[in-house]
Amino acid sequence: MNDAAAQVAAAIETHGAPKWVTVVPMSVRRQVASDIKAQLLAAARVSEGWSRQSDGRLVFGRLDARETLRQWATQNIFAVLTVREIAEQAGVPQSAVRTMISERADIFRKSDGRTYEVRDPNADRQADKR
Repeated sequence: MNDAAAQVAAAIETHGAPKWVTVVPMSVRRQVASDIKAQLLAAARVSEGWSRQSDGRLVFGRLDARETLRQWATQNIFAVLTVREIAEQAGVPQSAVRTMISERADIFRKSDGRTYEVRDPNADRQADKR
């Protein structure tokens, strides 16, 4: 492995994807073949504050939490949980769960006390049509 590839590999290992790009100069990045970078990035951890979506995209911030929560909800239909339990299981902040509950009452229905039932809005609409 040449010096430029070693520098890129070290930056990817230290900073993760996509933040490694901020510490490696463009002149060094251009010296490394695309297929080598692709191999290094395939096994790279995701940088703090970022996450990899199911389609492979890296996203940052609030949109990520909402998408993660939507994906979690589709896999946990009919679960009855508190806000804290939803946040822990989905791996998102409690504030994101509260926001999603207020915005998407079709996915999270208030149950007993402080619990919410996870619903499938598409299946509910189909059942209402029958």
